[in-house]
Amino acid sequence: MATMEHERPKCFETPGVEGDRGAGVRRLQLAEETQANLDYEIEMLRKTMRTFMRSVRSRKTEAYPEKLSKSLDLLGLTCSRLASVMRVNIALHLNDQNQWVHGFNAQMQALLAEWENGDEQK
Repeated sequence: MATMEHERPKCFETPGVEGDRGAGVRRLQLAEETQANLDYEIEMLRKTMRTFMRSVRSRKTEAYPEKLSKSLDLLGLTCSRLASVMRVNIALHLNDQNQWVHGFNAQMQALLAEWENGDEQK
């Protein structure tokens, strides 16, 4: 019976770089790209939460149920996208997951503090 050799997926190959070093370079590039995506998704969460809070505060208007349901749908989608990007980031940060999670938690705590301060001002 013939055995098949394991082939490295093409997405992890970097032209001109051999072996594991190429995979490491590509992983680093992917990590940088997904961090940018994560920052974008966190900013979208910030904006979506503001929209949701405005919708909650509009409860005395006729459009309240519709605005609230749309903003809640958008908030759910934003959270799902953020969770997906988070999973990819964790997978790419195999050697420093604890440090990455600590940084992510700091971003989320800052966002929560922003929401709480904004809530007190309204």
